[in-house]
Formats: sequence, C-alpha cells, structure tokens
Amino acid sequence: GMDEAEVGAALDGMFRVLDKGEKGCITIDDLLQLQATRQMTPKQVERIFSVADKDNDGKITKEQFVQSVRHSRFFNDALQLFTKLDKDGSGALSRDEVIEHLASGFLAGVS
Repeated sequence: GMDEAEVGAALDGMFRVLDKGEKGCITIDDLLQLQATRQMTPKQVERIFSVADKDNDGKITKEQFVQSVRHSRFFNDALQLFTKLDKDGSGALSRDEVIEHLASGFLAGVS
C-alpha cells in the first residue's frame, strides 16, 4: 500500500493537473476540456461535477476534490498509476497520460 504522505502527494498532483490555470479550484469548464469527457454529454459532466461540488458554488475546492476521489472506486488504481508515471513526484511527468487516466477514472468512479 501507500502511506498517507504518498497519497497526499498524488492527490495534490491530480488536483494541479485538473485545475487549469492554477485557480485553486476545478470548474466545470476544466472538466469539459478533458479528453475523457468528450464522449459524454454536458449533462453527464454536470452531474459528476455536482457530486463533487457539495455546496453548489460552481467550484470544486481541493478539499471537495480529495473527499470525492477518496470515496471513488478507482482511487487505488489511480494512485498507483499516478505514482508509477510520476517517478520524481513533481506531478509533471506524462501529464497528459495521467490526466486522461485520472479523469476517466475519476469521472467513472464518481458517476
């Protein structure tokens, strides 16, 4: 398994990758830009978004993201994948691949 520090680092990396422009939150537009959401209807993406956006303010905060991801089925797979790809821990390695896998896993796990 992974220890809490590794889990935290992976979640940080995932959040950074999804938070376009480092706003400190993930918006619906961020999700709509992902390859993984292109096969989905905007309605499906909105439903997924609203699951994570607990207070319905149109933003998924880091805390909301972490809670949603931790409770999704794909969590461990995603973490292992992220750690494998991200050997140096910077969150920058194979970003696009990581984003694709994480986004599709996150979206599948949350929906």
